[in-house]
Amino acid sequence: MVDVGPPGDPVSARSLVQFFVLTRIHLRQLLGREVRSAVAAAVLACSPAYAGSCNKVVTAAIQMRSGQVCWTYRGVATSFIGGFRGGQAVSAEMAGVATEYDPRSGGVDSVLRPRDPNVEGPGGFFFGAPQAPGLLTFVAPANGMYRFSFSPRAMWGAPGTVTICTHK
Repeated sequence: MVDVGPPGDPVSARSLVQFFVLTRIHLRQLLGREVRSAVAAAVLACSPAYAGSCNKVVTAAIQMRSGQVCWTYRGVATSFIGGFRGGQAVSAEMAGVATEYDPRSGGVDSVLRPRDPNVEGPGGFFFGAPQAPGLLTFVAPANGMYRFSFSPRAMWGAPGTVTICTHK
C-alpha cells in the first residue's frame, strides 16, 4: 500500500488520488467491474481518515454441497470459516491484488500476488507453513470449525480469490 502519511496532510490526499487513478487504469485490464468497484471502495475506506478500517475482518462462510470437493470465493473477505472432519486433507490457495510502488519512476501498479494462508481449528490448532507461495495443505486433526486467513495484512481489503479443497 502507498504510505499516505498523517490525516489531513495535503500531500497524503494527492498521493491517494494518484494511487487511485493509477490503480484503476491497471485494474481495468485485469478485473471485472464489480471487483474494480470493490478496490475503489477499499482505497477510499483506507484513506488516512479511515485507516483503522483497513484491518477490518470480513468473514465468508465456506459452503460445500454434498459431493463438492472445492469451494471458490472472489471478493474482499479476510477470513473464511467452515467445518471439516478429522483426518480430512484440506488445501487452501489464495491470491489477491497488491500494490507496488516503483521509487525510480514514482509509479504505482496493481498486480496479482499470492497471499500467505494460515488456518486455525479446534483444540488450539494453528498451521501457517505454506508448501508453495499462496498454497497451504494440511490434515485436519479433529472434527470442527476451521478459520482460514492470510497475510500480509497490507492486502486486507483488496480483492482476491480463495479456493479451498478437500482431498481423500
